[in-house]
Amino acid sequence: MRFVSKLAVSLALACQLSPQAVLAQAPAPAQAPSQAPLAPTASSAAPSVQVISLEEALRLVDAQNQDFAQVRARVQEAQGLSRQALAALLPVLVATGSYTRNNEEAAIEFSRFLDTLEAGLSEIAQRPISLDRGGAPADRIIQPLDALTATGTLRVPLFAANAYWDFLAAKEGVNAAQASTQVARQRARSALLRALWLGSTAEAFVEVAQRGVTTSEQYVKTAERAVTAGTTVQLAVLRAQTELTRRQKELSDARNRLEAVRLSIGVLLGQQQPVQVQLPALEIPEAMAEESLVAEALKERAEVGAQHAVKRAADHGITSAWWRLAPTLAATGSVFASDTPFLTGDKTGWRATLELTWTLYDGGLRYGKLQQARGTLARVQAEQKGLELQISQEVRNALREFRLGQEQLALSERQRALAQEAARTAQNSFEQGVAGYTEVLDTLDRLYMAEAGEQEARARLAIAIITLKTARGQVW
Repeated sequence: MRFVSKLAVSLALACQLSPQAVLAQAPAPAQAPSQAPLAPTASSAAPSVQVISLEEALRLVDAQNQDFAQVRARVQEAQGLSRQALAALLPVLVATGSYTRNNEEAAIEFSRFLDTLEAGLSEIAQRPISLDRGGAPADRIIQPLDALTATGTLRVPLFAANAYWDFLAAKEGVNAAQASTQVARQRARSALLRALWLGSTAEAFVEVAQRGVTTSEQYVKTAERAVTAGTTVQLAVLRAQTELTRRQKELSDARNRLEAVRLSIGVLLGQQQPVQVQLPALEIPEAMAEESLVAEALKERAEVGAQHAVKRAADHGITSAWWRLAPTLAATGSVFASDTPFLTGDKTGWRATLELTWTLYDGGLRYGKLQQARGTLARVQAEQKGLELQISQEVRNALREFRLGQEQLALSERQRALAQEAARTAQNSFEQGVAGYTEVLDTLDRLYMAEAGEQEARARLAIAIITLKTARGQVW
């Protein structure tokens, strides 16, 4: 029962999203042939236990997991940054309105100017001179006392290469964040499945404890018959009753632990009552070479896709830094209107401008950007190499644990079968007066431990299968 006594702690550890630390790997033996699917222990739920399907449990853990919610929020942040980067490539339309109050009004009075000019010419010519004022402009206001003005401006970037590559880098950031959501979902679901299989193992231990009680009850009756027949002493009955009491206590402990596990699963799924999840059988992975599994994992793992997106973003960052040395070209158009005529005499107008801007020296900002981009790329490349090594080691360790789990389950099943045969033989010999009650109690205890060990080996194999599937990048 050592495994069951630590089940609650194991359940909590299984629910963590971060994978276990990777240990050094020893060469693994050849993989065993494919076996039938590994089925969980079937058990009936208590009336107060909520029974749900695995699909519903996966949906609930997606909704309840806070790490997954944080990753989804980071996707929104990355999409916002991408939209900001795109804005540098799109036209900008601005509308402004203003009211101006000056201290005084200033104007050019063309009529008074012409009057003065005629008077001067007449004095020079010694005769009246009159100028043709048909084409003369009207008076022009230079500075109005009050003015209301509205302006609309459209600016269109024609050439801004660094902004384009900044946008591509931001798009790759979105891709990396979206791939991270798959990573978080896979880890959360893998952790849930481990916890559920531990819960199934707790149910199996209740069954084992119940069989232990039934076997002990039969032995008490056998001992009583042997005492009546005179083939043994009353001490055998007392020892059998003591053994029965011990098994009943273990059954009570197993049921209590099972209830605690179901409560923990309910909390994990955001439920306020104990939950039992109906688990399907786990398919035994077919035989594959280690190198093939590693290659599959490097192709299918979402972490690899996210890292590749980060690498592409770093490449785009370097390209953007180089294009900062190039000039930029933009076209600007404006329309404006005022309640006071401009110098042209019109109250409306427009203006078009073509701007070429080439920064010749900015204090080293662009070179600093380039150095930063190169450092980012070097860091990402190192992280990518480390991720590949980590995935390779995870796959190899998971495969080793899977092979070990298969081997230990086969040995545990054989040990349980031998213990069952030994228990039957000992009880038959006890009834015939050939064996003593000590031998019977010893074989019954070994049978109980063998059945418990088999369930422990079954849970270990199930967790190894889940870990291997997760390491290969297969989605639940």
